[in-house]
Amino acid sequence: MTNCPSPAPLFARVAQAQVRSAPLVALLSLLLTLALLPLVRRLELHSDWIELLPRSAPSVRDLHDGQRRVGGLSTLTLVLESGDNAALRRYATAITARLEHLPPSLRVRRVQWNVGDYQQFVRDHRHLYAPLADLTRARDELRRRIEYDRASAMPGYVNLDDPPESADALVARARTQMQRVDTEAEHFPGGFFLHRDGRHLAIFLRVDLQGGDAAQAGDLVARVRQEIASLPAGSFAPDLTVSLAGDLLVALTEHDAIERELVIATLLTIGLCVLAIVGLFRRPRAVVLLGAALLVPVVATFALARLTVGHLNTSTAFLGSIVIGNGINPGIVWLARYFEERRAGRPVTDAIAATHEGAWAGTFTASLAASLAYGSLVITDFRGFRDFGIIGGTGMVICWTLTLLILPSFTALWERWRPLPPGAERANPYGVLFARAARRHPIALAGASGLLAIAGMVLAGVAIALDPLDYNFRNLASVRPETSRASDLNGLAGDIVGRTGSGSAIAVLVDRREDVAPLKASLEDLRDRHRAPFGPVRTIDELLPADQAAKLDVVADLRRWMLEAREHASPATQRDLDTYLPPATLRALGDDDLPASVASLYTERDGTRGRLMFVEERPGASIWDGRYLVAWSEAIRRARTPEGHRPKVVGNAPVYADMIEAIWRDGPRAVLASFVATLALVLVSFRRWRYRALTLLALLTGIAWMAGTMTVMKLRLNFLNFVALPITFGIGVDYAVNVMRRYAQEVEAGTGNDPIEAAVQETGGAIVVCSLTTIFGYSSLLTSANRALNSFGLAAVIGEVACVLAAVLGLSAVLVLIERRRVG
Repeated sequence: MTNCPSPAPLFARVAQAQVRSAPLVALLSLLLTLALLPLVRRLELHSDWIELLPRSAPSVRDLHDGQRRVGGLSTLTLVLESGDNAALRRYATAITARLEHLPPSLRVRRVQWNVGDYQQFVRDHRHLYAPLADLTRARDELRRRIEYDRASAMPGYVNLDDPPESADALVARARTQMQRVDTEAEHFPGGFFLHRDGRHLAIFLRVDLQGGDAAQAGDLVARVRQEIASLPAGSFAPDLTVSLAGDLLVALTEHDAIERELVIATLLTIGLCVLAIVGLFRRPRAVVLLGAALLVPVVATFALARLTVGHLNTSTAFLGSIVIGNGINPGIVWLARYFEERRAGRPVTDAIAATHEGAWAGTFTASLAASLAYGSLVITDFRGFRDFGIIGGTGMVICWTLTLLILPSFTALWERWRPLPPGAERANPYGVLFARAARRHPIALAGASGLLAIAGMVLAGVAIALDPLDYNFRNLASVRPETSRASDLNGLAGDIVGRTGSGSAIAVLVDRREDVAPLKASLEDLRDRHRAPFGPVRTIDELLPADQAAKLDVVADLRRWMLEAREHASPATQRDLDTYLPPATLRALGDDDLPASVASLYTERDGTRGRLMFVEERPGASIWDGRYLVAWSEAIRRARTPEGHRPKVVGNAPVYADMIEAIWRDGPRAVLASFVATLALVLVSFRRWRYRALTLLALLTGIAWMAGTMTVMKLRLNFLNFVALPITFGIGVDYAVNVMRRYAQEVEAGTGNDPIEAAVQETGGAIVVCSLTTIFGYSSLLTSANRALNSFGLAAVIGEVACVLAAVLGLSAVLVLIERRRVG
């Protein structure tokens, strides 16, 4: 061993303790892992978008109020298809009889499948459903005819006007008008929800569940599929098929797919990390040591997540692979430095002590920077950011702390079993290429780095000026055959019953029934006179006859005139009069008179009817357009009841609108907080301003490259990939900090070693592997069919590549130039 100064006493004592207690540390690590696993197993995934918003968001408050009053507004839809129309009806009747007897625990509020009773209700009250103008005209014309007949019977009567139509003709016209009312009531043949193509029939299960309640939603879907399987569709018609759709199924499918992809992404990250580690160290022991040392902190991170945030959401679902890919970095740097010390001929204990002394500050600064970058998200209200920050921020601290406590003991324990011969390790292969490039072309690399950084900043400025947010919500959806099929079927169901019936409209809840009519009028005024961006406003009043008070008077007169006309009518006309004669006891109809088959959509848990409204989107508008969703939601939120109260507004569109607002509000705050924290950490990590300035310059260069690349690739920001910006500050500075710290150590120690070789080839090679493992963690998100997760993974990978290249090429080239001046 030559030219190797003795480690400081503190590090020597720590190393001695870790080597001496290595078996105990291994045992405690195993016991701690086993103790924490039950907590991790209880960490559930809640994939509903509402889980990303703070509890104080208007859409969240309104949704919770709506759930208390109305229950879940989710729908599970059965879509039947066959060329045999009669078979469709027979199967619908048979399967509904089973579905209506599902256990209450499955939370099915109502099975909506046939509105024949409402159609009969309209026929029974056809006089009130007839247009007031038609009733008035029929009454007036019949009265004139009878008065004409009376006058004509008087001696000497001379009629100078054209005679009115005959009573027979008037009754025939009235018959036609009443038949038109009956025909309009038969909107759904036989009361079934049949599509106009005659091949599709829909059945709707209105469910008191949210899509994020995966366990209960899964039980319901499984039971419905069981009922379908027990009633073979082929026995009704050879071509009859039954498919499931509805927003509940789409949400459940998305949840299950994310859970599967989460496992795949984690396994893929582990596999790729193993390959990178083997390529760096070229010894199986490195994989085992790093894997064993990382297991405890990863388990501890997610056990703490269970105690703090309680569950995972769409934003944090893939943090397992990210924590693995990022949390292993301190171990890689530490182990690379340890093998370097062993190559120099140090014994195990001295090598561990020297590694602590040389690596602790750089790895600590890098891990703390990453932790602060994640932690910057905690200051936001948006739970998609905040929960990510809590888990990632604590994870980085836990990984660094436990790795430096456990890895040295594991390494010493392995050395007892299979000692590593001095000089057995070869030079770091990952750093050779970058060190060679920096030495040969420092001016070109430094200049190109600066020019690309300037170009990146210009491009980013243009993107920000043009609004960098992605408002196309198709880019946040998943591309899976099952969800695509369900979405197509949902569109078909919407064609049958409209947006309100299929569950796609925005629900509006008021506290008093008498507020419905004026609020509807107010909304329609906003739409018609002020061009508010929404379509029809649906209320229970549409199911009741209009103008009932006026109609009752007219119909009473009409009945009197019809009875008088009967005395002089032909037998055929008398039969028509008897058929369409209004009842003597006709009364105004109210909410409670309506059949439950149609009133259930407007019925609350306690049976109250009519306080629920639905506002559909504007015809031709795209519900995937984020800007439209914001405008649609905000226009409804501006409406007020006569007392000036804002009604509850419930639906997917308000949730998306609040998400966009949260990104604009919280995203820049998180980016600024991350940058300030990173800046402060770099300032206290180095004593010399030159080292501070160069480290920050490397980081900003990487960020500029990242921003420019994202702009060129037209990668716009959304609620998930926005996270990549603040965390890139902390994780990206990791590489510049480690390179600069190693260079400063070699220069200040005056050992005679080449500082460029130590900083770029040795430490730089290790951080390349660190970057690779982090890239692998982010890249695993690209395996998901969810486009939002894809965009986050891609943005984070771009940031990683940019920052590591800025450190090992741009910063290294500048250090070569500085070193030439220093020694020249």
